[in-house]
Amino acid sequence: MKLMLVRHGQTQWNHEKRVQGTSDIPLNTLGLTQVERLAESLRVLPIDTIVSSPLKRAIQTANAVNRFHRLPVIIDDNLMELDQGDFEGRSFSDLLASHADFLKQWARDPASVTMPNGESLANLQRRAWSAVESLPASAGTVLFVSHNFTIMTILCKINGINLNRIREAHVSPASVTFVDVEDGRGKVVSFNETSHLAGCAETVA
Repeated sequence: MKLMLVRHGQTQWNHEKRVQGTSDIPLNTLGLTQVERLAESLRVLPIDTIVSSPLKRAIQTANAVNRFHRLPVIIDDNLMELDQGDFEGRSFSDLLASHADFLKQWARDPASVTMPNGESLANLQRRAWSAVESLPASAGTVLFVSHNFTIMTILCKINGINLNRIREAHVSPASVTFVDVEDGRGKVVSFNETSHLAGCAETVA
């Protein structure tokens, strides 16, 4: 089985550097351009199944890619982003001023914290990996459309690295990461591919 892990395109909250977890924010104008570029880059590749997070920004991305493949888009709640709880919608600069101690711990030991009234990375990884495990070995090539932290936890699992090193797995908006999966184990073939976004601004937010 082959996996394509796609992060949705940019939203206005991405642009404004606001915390964006389960809030249902659509793509902005740049994000729509990014996913069209992504779709063009994938149009000639064989895709057997498309699975998306239920959030608008992911579905918009999945639909853009699917314009060339005409498959049913399967919705899987396990591909939703990390629930950021009380931090949803707040700017990073605001959080630095009001929750400096929490953010220091998050920077030092992200696996040890749970977002206030939200979710931990460990819980996110469990549900995200369950979406991978639910795929049959005969699934062929599967496109997952999801979110930064969700994809990062999947990649940590595949690469066998602790969630404290999650920043090593950061993926850009409208990027695609290619993974081969065999006997329940994955191997990253191409990480955070963004060459299709050449000329687009803000591709690493």
